[in-house]
Amino acid sequence: MRHILSLSFLCFVSFCAFCQCTYRIYYSKGKFRLLASGQFYPGEFTGFNGLTWDMISKNSSLAPDTVKGEKKEGYTLMSYECNSYVFTLCDGVKWAVFRQDSGQLTPFKYDLAIPWAPANDNSIGWDSCFALVSLKGKWGLVNKTGKEATKIVYDLPYVEKTAAGTFYYYLPDNKQPGCDVKSGNCPGYFLQDGLFQLPVLGPSLLLLRNGKFGGIDLNGNETIPFDYEEIITSRNSLHQAMRSGKWGYMDDTGQEIIPCKYEYCSEFKDEEVINTSNNKIVKIKTAIVKYKGKIITIDESGNTVEEEE
Repeated sequence: MRHILSLSFLCFVSFCAFCQCTYRIYYSKGKFRLLASGQFYPGEFTGFNGLTWDMISKNSSLAPDTVKGEKKEGYTLMSYECNSYVFTLCDGVKWAVFRQDSGQLTPFKYDLAIPWAPANDNSIGWDSCFALVSLKGKWGLVNKTGKEATKIVYDLPYVEKTAAGTFYYYLPDNKQPGCDVKSGNCPGYFLQDGLFQLPVLGPSLLLLRNGKFGGIDLNGNETIPFDYEEIITSRNSLHQAMRSGKWGYMDDTGQEIIPCKYEYCSEFKDEEVINTSNNKIVKIKTAIVKYKGKIITIDESGNTVEEEE
């Protein structure tokens, strides 16, 4: 079963606690303003971190908290402070990524842009937030310098209901006109009914290309070949993977440590067994697999522990 980091929709702004700059967002009559270093950044914006005011007004659960009495030039303060290097703004048509380190915006060129950071940043060693950006129905990453760190050629792993993963964000359903759910290319309807998940496996971000799962690092290098029909991440570093219709397991580096040869496989779980050599109870990791029609229990090395008659 995949694991998931549950995120409130506007908590993207609080990912990188180690970053130094602070900004505030104000709103009025459907427009957002950015306050940086005590001054409003030039211009008004129709979207902030993947949200537009139209979305917020149609869904009361998305309405921002406000700080009573906190107003500036007729704008009301939203009660979010951000210590992230990146966040995103919309000019009414396209999205851009704002870099706090330079105080600059990238060009307004993306169909959608959402701040993103890995859930397990400390273990991976990634030292910055990114923006997940969409262009012509494909996705990629823009780093804290505003550079496209990956090619924008990927699709997002998609699930219709709450599922497991290391990150999720709402997507609309198929009923919205002009909406391609699986590519996330749904202008004006984001954050409503559906989910995509963004699994992280070791140092790799799992994405789809040409309908197959694979992995890239944050420099855009391919770390796991895009050969898999499915990759299911697990907390125990033994991840289920399907290739050519058969299941197996890979480790955190994306290497197949148990070959894809099973008709079925379950997640590994801790199990207590008796060591027959000394009659002591020991803990091992086991999983249930189906191989050549037989149900078998295997250990984390792929050795058979038990076989059903």
